[in-house]
Amino acid sequence: SRMAARPDVFEDALHAELAINLALQGRAVEAEAEARDALSRTLERVGRRNGQVTRMLWTLATVLVSQGRFSEADRLSTITIAILSNRGVAEAGQGLLQTRRLHGDILAALGRWPEAAAEFDAIKQALASDRRYFEQAFGGDINRPLVLIRTGQIRQAVAVARAVLARKLATIGERHYETAEARGVLAMALAAAG
Repeated sequence: SRMAARPDVFEDALHAELAINLALQGRAVEAEAEARDALSRTLERVGRRNGQVTRMLWTLATVLVSQGRFSEADRLSTITIAILSNRGVAEAGQGLLQTRRLHGDILAALGRWPEAAAEFDAIKQALASDRRYFEQAFGGDINRPLVLIRTGQIRQAVAVARAVLARKLATIGERHYETAEARGVLAMALAAAG
């Protein structure tokens, strides 16, 4: 019985990955259909409070973000964090960290700066003993310095924006859109600093 369920788990995971891939290709309707189908099948198989459901909720929230549907994505990421927390997942658990990052990005998109700052602070605190991993996994997030600017943490915003720009230059180069975006956020931080 346990072995019979395993192919379903892998199939749902593949559908979740397909949904993300389709979203990255701009195929929003197909991405959402795949994500909702994977979530529905997982819910039928394991119930609402199972850890497998959190991956499917995260996937659907990510797809909704790609469509600009931030309020819906906010609800799903909040539910995902609650499920993970109620299941006793460690604060430094990868699934919880990824969901907090997604939720922080969503809150930033919604202009809910203090709440976004709280999510990014929770990530930083969870990884306080592993700064290298924190910088590797979350150091390139353009929303971090933006949230710091919007919450009045200007000195820290300048430092983080400089680090984000350096990382973008090193990883994707001078001509990439994200590098230009990082330059713009650094300019915002420097302007706020006076």
